[in-house]
Amino acid sequence: MRRKLDPDNTSIILLSDFMYEFFPEDKKSTPDTFDLFHYNGIPNSNALNKYSGSNPMLTVLQTKWPNIEINWIQDTIPSLN
Repeated sequence: MRRKLDPDNTSIILLSDFMYEFFPEDKKSTPDTFDLFHYNGIPNSNALNKYSGSNPMLTVLQTKWPNIEINWIQDTIPSLN
């Protein structure tokens, strides 16, 4: 079983592979869509909605979900600074 779940012998078994192997009839544990709330605590940090061409918030989220699509409320891009 280990060779099947860890074919590269990295000693890492992904939860999704494990769940699919042992509980194939169970639903996925992660939703297809979800609401994300961000609060940076800095008053008026992005009051004029100015941001650079790159979006650090999107970049961070893409590390977990590479194909993520984001719809910002009122098209206001959140600021990390």
